[in-house]
Amino acid sequence: MNPFKSNNIVAKVLQVYAYLNAAAGFVLTLLLNKELDLGAVAVSVILATVLVVNFFIFALGEVIDLLQNLKDNTNKKAEIPDELPDL
Repeated sequence: MNPFKSNNIVAKVLQVYAYLNAAAGFVLTLLLNKELDLGAVAVSVILATVLVVNFFIFALGEVIDLLQNLKDNTNKKAEIPDELPDL
């Protein structure tokens, strides 16, 4: 779950964006609650929405990273010796 271990730049960007967007969403939700005096249910719904949306953004980055790993690993060929082993 470390976005800096990814080999794909798009996956890195999406994962970092998900973290930043989640932090901004939580802060904005708390500010909205303070300014508009929202109820507990409204704040819970907004926080749940922020959490779910950012989970999907992060998951998309993970899928892209996994597809890149599959692409990188399927291009490798196993070394098969031409000689028979000694008995």
